[in-house]
Amino acid sequence: MQRESGRGFTLIEMVISITLLGIVGLFIGEVIRQSFVSFSDSASREALVQQGRFVTERLRREIREAVPNSVIVSNDCIEILPITNSAIYIDLPSPSAVSSAIRVLPIEKNIPANERVAVYPTSAVELRADVVSIGQTAQVLTEVDFAVSGAMTSMVDVTLTQSSGFVTLSPADRLYFYREPVAFCLVGNELLRYSGYSLNRASLAPASLNTGVRVAGNLTDVNFIVEQPQLQRNGLVKMELIFEDNGEQVRFDHDALIYNTP
Repeated sequence: MQRESGRGFTLIEMVISITLLGIVGLFIGEVIRQSFVSFSDSASREALVQQGRFVTERLRREIREAVPNSVIVSNDCIEILPITNSAIYIDLPSPSAVSSAIRVLPIEKNIPANERVAVYPTSAVELRADVVSIGQTAQVLTEVDFAVSGAMTSMVDVTLTQSSGFVTLSPADRLYFYREPVAFCLVGNELLRYSGYSLNRASLAPASLNTGVRVAGNLTDVNFIVEQPQLQRNGLVKMELIFEDNGEQVRFDHDALIYNTP
């Protein structure tokens, strides 16, 4: 009985098989690589988008509560004067009848000593300058606690550091209290928030401010444009921020409307 011998692969067949497997492997590897690259790009883009949304919302929230006409821009920085209190005045001293007190209606918050008060603010420079007797700003001498002595049900006098007279009245009889500025600056590729520094800082630049707190990174450029109030709208700040990471670039163009009016 004759034994049937099995037929194996020849050398040429093995080489062709290995070559084909190598080609298929390279193709599959490239597909997998492209998938990872696409995933990485999508993840980087999504991270930039999320970061941009957080930053623009943070800026909007702080800018919209600023004292009217208090926003200034310089050296990749934007600075605002946050409102600490707001009230309606009854008797406002004038240049011809100066007084060391302003009579106001009660508000929910106390007014600490040394806070500044502004009536019909139209100049960012004046809001930061030293307080003078005649102008649109003054400074609180002693703390006003509206919760004591029935102050919540009667008009209260806010005592000032000096006899003052306000040149222009507010159409809505409003006055604003503020204390310290807040700034956002681009330093390297990071956006830093500065607070707790003086109104009379040397200049609006990171070197003249306190230590900044990181708000966001991966920024390549920022641009802030301040639009003055008009009859049809309040003050407006246009924000342009460009984020870049891992070859991906995302640009945000947003507007922040200042809620309050002079």
